[in-house]
Amino acid sequence: MGIGDSVESYATYNSIPPHNIIWSLLMSGIIRAHPPAPDPGIDVATFLGWLQKMGGLVMLERAQKECKKLDIDLEEDILSKFSPLKVTKKKRTGRKGTSIVIFLEDPKWAGAWARYYNVNPPHHRHKKSDI
Repeated sequence: MGIGDSVESYATYNSIPPHNIIWSLLMSGIIRAHPPAPDPGIDVATFLGWLQKMGGLVMLERAQKECKKLDIDLEEDILSKFSPLKVTKKKRTGRKGTSIVIFLEDPKWAGAWARYYNVNPPHHRHKKSDI
């Protein structure tokens, strides 16, 4: 479907019944559904995709390191805008004492925005050996 083509011409060309046209366009990737608000932007969505792949819970230092790679500020760009409903900073007590972690409260929201911006990290990231 090129620029300027109508939905009707796409449906006619592909023999799609009118009641299935929107579903067909969504499934083909021609149009994308807008995920639920708030929109985090592409840089924060990249971080959210990474956080989701890490299981939704990472140590504060590791999250700050990832934010530094993406050139975003954890406190200003993420926690101040999306806490407490989407991403939070929590204290966690374990065998080694108390630590501060970043917790993804709403993984469905994070995954939807990472897919929308197409910034999901690969499922298995294997480093190639130097051998």
